[in-house]
Amino acid sequence: MKNKTIFLLIVCLFSVIEAFGQKASKQGKICGNPNTNCKTDKSLFEPNEIPFETSSSFVIFESQTFYAVILKSKKVADIFADDNNCRNIASEEERLNVQKLYPNNKVFTQNCGYNNLYYTGIQDSTVFIAVYGGKTLAEAQNFLKIVEQNQKFKGAYIKKMQAQFNGT
Repeated sequence: MKNKTIFLLIVCLFSVIEAFGQKASKQGKICGNPNTNCKTDKSLFEPNEIPFETSSSFVIFESQTFYAVILKSKKVADIFADDNNCRNIASEEERLNVQKLYPNNKVFTQNCGYNNLYYTGIQDSTVFIAVYGGKTLAEAQNFLKIVEQNQKFKGAYIKKMQAQFNGT
């Protein structure tokens, strides 16, 4: 009986380790530099979204955690409403202009409406424009200093987040 219990405990332990290993392996690497190749299906991501590596067979997929520098954000009453004022908070034109300022760091936005890609760590109904800050807090802090030197984005701050894709 004792050997059977030990065997069952070992089997359970390996099952738990395997389950955690599978979850970690599903987290895709963020493609934070728009000038480098990203091993992903580019058709999955809109130009205003931060891409990350995905596998070919998935329904819901998540990126590794990363740090972003939030340049501008605003909570709106209803992110699903078709409100032009809401869309002007982080327009595509503005995103492209900011991308020129930081050519080696992906500039991305979360706008109103339904998107397949969403970000954790952000309050519900929040529209923002952000720049990839790095994999670590130290990298993001260094990048925030560069943003602050520019003096265009007063109140910019660092946010740890994860990009998630719902392909259902």
